[in-house]
This record gives sequence, C-alpha cells and structure tokens, in this order.
Amino acid sequence: MKRARGKKAREAEARRHVRTFQEKVDSVLAISDTIAIDTFALMQPDSWLSFTIQGSGSQDIHKPMYFSSDQPLKRINDNAVRLEFTTDSIWKPVTGTQPRITPADSTSLLSFRLEHQWRPETKYRLAVDSIGLEGIYGVYNKPILQEFTTKSLDDYSTIYFNITGIDSIPAIVELLSPSEDIIATAKVDDSGKAVLRFISPGTYYARMFLDMDNNGKYTTGNLLQRIQPEPTFYFHKKINLKKNWDLEQTWDIYELPLDGQKPAEIKKNKPRAKKGENSDYQNEDEEEIPEFGTGIFGSQPY
Repeated sequence: MKRARGKKAREAEARRHVRTFQEKVDSVLAISDTIAIDTFALMQPDSWLSFTIQGSGSQDIHKPMYFSSDQPLKRINDNAVRLEFTTDSIWKPVTGTQPRITPADSTSLLSFRLEHQWRPETKYRLAVDSIGLEGIYGVYNKPILQEFTTKSLDDYSTIYFNITGIDSIPAIVELLSPSEDIIATAKVDDSGKAVLRFISPGTYYARMFLDMDNNGKYTTGNLLQRIQPEPTFYFHKKINLKKNWDLEQTWDIYELPLDGQKPAEIKKNKPRAKKGENSDYQNEDEEEIPEFGTGIFGSQPY
C-alpha cells in the first residue's frame, strides 16, 4: 500500500514539473514575439500603378498638363495633389482653385489632365502623394514629384486671318497639322477676323466651316433627314511659322473653286516615306507662305 502511494506521489511530482517546463517555454515564446518587425516592408505591394506625365519638361501655357495611366482609375484623392511654383528659390502653393487631376476626355480611360492658368517662364513642381491614385485593379501610385518650366510668350506665333465671303454667317477656323489633326480653333468675329494665338513653330494648314446651326462644332449631314453637311473651305497655302513672329493673311473663301482649295500635301495625306525611299511630299507648284509674314504684323516681334 505504501509502495502504491509512493508511486502516485512520484507521478504527480513529474506532472507538476512538466507543467512548469511548459509554462517557462510559453513565457519564452511570448517574450520572443515582442521583437520589432519591419511591417512597412512587408506591406509593400508587388506592383504599382504606372502614372506618368506626358510631354517634355516644357509646359505650354495655354494647355492642360496631361498624364497617362496603365489602367483606368477608380479613385483620385484631390488632397494628395499639390502644385507649387517657385520665386527666389522658395516654393509656394499656387493660389485659387485646388489642382485636380481629371479624365482628359470620354474617349480614353487612360488619359488624364490637370487644368491651371500657367504663368509664362515659371518653374512649377507637381507632387502626388503615394496611394493618392487607385487603379481599378486595386494598385496604387508611388509618390510623384515632378518639376517643370512653362514656355515663354516669345516661343509662340499668332496668326491673323482676314476672311471675306462668309456674309455674317457664324464660322470657325481650324488650324491643322500636315496630317490634318486639329491644333487650334478660333471663331470668326463680326469683322471677318479670326485670331489663333500661342501657336508653336511649325508647318500648318487652315480649314474653315460655316457653323450654320451655330453650335460651335462641325455638323455632318444626314441623308435620311436630307440635311447637308456644313460648308467647308480650305486656305490653299501652306503656313510656316517661326517663334516670336505674327502673321496676317487675307482669305477669300471663293477665290478658288471648292475642289481646288485643299493643298496637295494634305490632300494626298500620305505617310512619311521609309528610309531609302523617295518622297513626293513637297509639291513644287504649291504656293507657300513665307516664314515671316508680309503684312503689318509680319515683321514685328511680340
């Protein structure tokens, strides 16, 4: 009987030591869990939203700043966007409306813009905080910090068209690139003058349509409704512009027949010739406007 009681006592003592050991082990593990862990590094995403500024570091003073994204955006935090300018090496926030990044247009979900009344020849800095932009796939942007400078007024040209033959009908002039992209537009005023400002140096063409319904845009025809497209006219000369020069031209829309107005270069609308191939882009018979205007504005700088 004594032997049995002694055995039970030894087993109870052994169990007590096991519990004590487990408690010590648990306490050690609890202490080891207090070691600091770099949770920020663990939280870094596998991928980031690609959101880049389009164009070079020179911003046009009359255009928005444009951006491109690799995916549509689900959320834009306006408070994460800051625009500053510098005077005497001191950065100051721009005054007025809070800078906002918005969709550029309804035709592309990957293009965005920021509107602002830019000062000429001024250095700006755009900052977008991290996770200020969220893509539709749940990824965010890295911090964005971009410095840029606006162009000078001397970098641009101005074109003055004195137009005859429209008989007080509302009309709009479109300045075209050689590929017929619309670069700028201007309404024709009551005196027949259209002014296109802030035009970068280059080669251009001009087209005008009579805005018969006065809606500010070109209206195509409708065969079923028997509606004719709005009349269109081309300025028959190529326009070469240099910076810091004004150009004035007289435009009689009925000087040439309609089928002879469109310049041959854009009439062909051919792609550039490949290397090693001859190109007939230049039409020797086409009249070209001199690089510097011949009117009262032609020889005068800004």
